Amino acid sequence: LFSLRVPDKCFLPLITGTCGSTQTRFGFYPPTQRCEEYNYSGCGGNENSFETRLDCETVCNGIPSRQIHIDTHFIILMRSEICFLPIRTGPCHTRSTRYGYFPPLRRCVRYSYGGCRGTLNNFLTEVECKQLCKGIPLRGMLHLSSFPPPPKGGKCMLRLHLKAHMVFFLSHQCSRLDTEFSFRNGSA
Repeated sequence: LFSLRVPDKCFLPLITGTCGSTQTRFGFYPPTQRCEEYNYSGCGGNENSFETRLDCETVCNGIPSRQIHIDTHFIILMRSEICFLPIRTGPCHTRSTRYGYFPPLRRCVRYSYGGCRGTLNNFLTEVECKQLCKGIPLRGMLHLSSFPPPPKGGKCMLRLHLKAHMVFFLSHQCSRLDTEFSFRNGSA
């Protein structure tokens, strides 16, 4: 058993950039483990941008897949780490539809990605998101049924805040009740 060291730049998000032109580029897309074609605007990108698919594959694919032996536990760990990363739109203004796994709802959700500074929880299609994240255990996650019902005639409000490093904050408020829960790496 050995591990394959892929350069860090191969795990940077595929960034459209902030200029107005359109160039075809190729970048490594971790969820599919392939070099994918995307449109680059000409500026504001990162190092995960190659002029040809061959250039991308030379840097990011490394050893041919038939020679790679991977511990399945490692794959599960990587899946859960990616799927529990926060969904980030990023500060750039090139909007494109993406999908990310949202653990409290146990499903992939659509969001608008700005084109830079996202996380690996960023999929081109809902199908790709589901393929990687479906069935991941949510140890320690609270279900909405865990919260007390509202008092008679009262209302409840549930707030979810995504923070960096896979920390989820749930705030539940029913009239005078205000309880905050913190989760880290899927466990309370």
